[in-house]
Amino acid sequence: QLTEVPKDMLVAPPALDCLSLRNNRLEKLPSSIGSLVRLETLIVADNHISTLPRLAALVSLTRLDVGRNDIAELPAHILGLRSLLHLDVSWNRLARFDVAAVKQATLPLQTLDLSHNEIADLPDVCRRLPDLERLALDYNRFERIPAHLADAPKLVSLTFDHNPLVQHVIDVLAPFGRLIRRKPHFKLHLSSSRQLDDDEDASDAAR
Repeated sequence: QLTEVPKDMLVAPPALDCLSLRNNRLEKLPSSIGSLVRLETLIVADNHISTLPRLAALVSLTRLDVGRNDIAELPAHILGLRSLLHLDVSWNRLARFDVAAVKQATLPLQTLDLSHNEIADLPDVCRRLPDLERLALDYNRFERIPAHLADAPKLVSLTFDHNPLVQHVIDVLAPFGRLIRRKPHFKLHLSSSRQLDDDEDASDAAR
């Protein structure tokens, strides 16, 4: 298992489009990763990384997986990557996910996994992520589901399991009634949140 990325590993052919460093013991990534301008997929899950280098030059990057690390804050430039469609930041230490710091009016993300973090609020996501289709917020610190998520134009899957909700299930589902009627295949998962019965699975409950 690698504890650091060998320098010669990143002396890469210019056409390199996928790099996986999954399941090592890396504590940081070298800044030279930011020079792999044709990279489309970067996977560094299952390491001990706490901060990310500047990746703003990775204009072709469509998938970034930094799950299962020790990241407490996601740099704004990551969210600003113009081609990024799939972002996995699950199993980290994020206390917030702030799109307000990003300069672009809208971002192209289609799938976003923020499960297993410490997030309690998610402002401004619908307006800034109009193409978002799948959102995972399981195992965080939400007491309420952000009602604005019901206005997400392309959202088809929202998982919210194991959050300390203080809302009654009816109040939770109410904002999503219009969305569920508009999208019969929309899936909302709320099982095992604090205010739901232990055996209740609220997936598709409002149909």
